[in-house]
Amino acid sequence: MKTAKTQTMVTIAVLCCSVFAGRAATFSETFDSTTLNTNLFVTIHTNFFSPPLTGTNGFSFSLSEGQALFGKEAGVGNGGLSLNSFFALVGDFTVTAECGYPSSAPPCSFGLGVGPIGSLSGADIFFSGGVGNAISANIFIPNFPGFGTRYVSTTATAASFRITRVGNTLSCQYKTGSGFETLHSATDPTLGVPMTVTFLLYNENGGMATYGGWLDSLDATAEQFLYPPWPIPGASISHAVEVCWLAALDRSYQVQWCPAVDTNTWFNFGSPVLGDGSTNCVFDSTRGRDKRFYRVLEKP
Repeated sequence: MKTAKTQTMVTIAVLCCSVFAGRAATFSETFDSTTLNTNLFVTIHTNFFSPPLTGTNGFSFSLSEGQALFGKEAGVGNGGLSLNSFFALVGDFTVTAECGYPSSAPPCSFGLGVGPIGSLSGADIFFSGGVGNAISANIFIPNFPGFGTRYVSTTATAASFRITRVGNTLSCQYKTGSGFETLHSATDPTLGVPMTVTFLLYNENGGMATYGGWLDSLDATAEQFLYPPWPIPGASISHAVEVCWLAALDRSYQVQWCPAVDTNTWFNFGSPVLGDGSTNCVFDSTRGRDKRFYRVLEKP
């Protein structure tokens, strides 16, 4: 069940986002319900890898006896299944997942990941089957190959995976016995952006065998949670000038501007405006400009 410790909800219409802020925001899911938590959703990636998925769709997700079950049928080639968060993590965060997979697994990846909003690449730590079972960690931010890959051979079939961020340092950690060990970490300003959570089953190497895994719990703590609709990258707020005039019905008006009134050189601002019998207005951003002068002409 979700536990949200929040104090204030702030909506910024210009940036089109919702932020749930407080001392800390937390999310915890043990998959005890027969329905999926509303803060999570499932995506099947049928063409995520090249060549695309072969055979039938073949990927499955279900909830049973306190576990989320991920599966891939025999005969299914490249593709994937992911459980994703609707929320993004802002500031320092910790995400932990308890999971397991069958021994002698085919070449599939099964584990925990985070990534920038809307990005297909990010950071993850996962079981990697096939030739020599291993726990692998990638940090592919901002772009592949990013900060590379680290792995360690393992005979474990269950583990707790954890991804943490402190400042601009991102760390992929695992625990198969006592205490967490850091497998891969990196420090860079590109690692400080809001990130969503994913738990993944990816078959990118063409293995055709049956494959499955279980997720027992998923926990996340961050300074803030950010919910969609997401802010537009690079969006900003700037001052603007509002030019208004009393416009007669069905008369046409042209707004003009010039850099200095003593030049008598005027430039059209936008297209003519057809009056509607009320006060008409137009806006012009002043970002990066020293000054402008405006006038409104009624067109014949």
